[in-house]
Amino acid sequence: MQSVHAQMLREQKQHQEQSLRAALRLRVRRSTAALIREAEIENTARAQVGKAKLPLDLAAHIIAVHQLKDRIPTDLLTQKDAARVIAHVREQNLSLFVEDTGPTRVGPELDGPTLTR
Repeated sequence: MQSVHAQMLREQKQHQEQSLRAALRLRVRRSTAALIREAEIENTARAQVGKAKLPLDLAAHIIAVHQLKDRIPTDLLTQKDAARVIAHVREQNLSLFVEDTGPTRVGPELDGPTLTR
């Protein structure tokens, strides 16, 4: 019985990751300009408190994930899962951003709210 439950949880987690990936891809493509403006504001705030700026596309994708996390189920996803989704979608969206995007690694150094609830 436990293995059936564990399998169901794995499938639900995989579904949540796929849903987040699809929603993130759509959000970034539809709202690129607005997300870039928000990313610029985020970088200004980070600079004021002595934190390193993020590449605009990375900041935009992170902001988009935070906008989506209350609209779609993400309760089974970890920060590492979210980072993997962001890296995957970010690579697909390189042409939407003019700036050099830098590395695709997303880690705890971002100091943002976590995706888990």
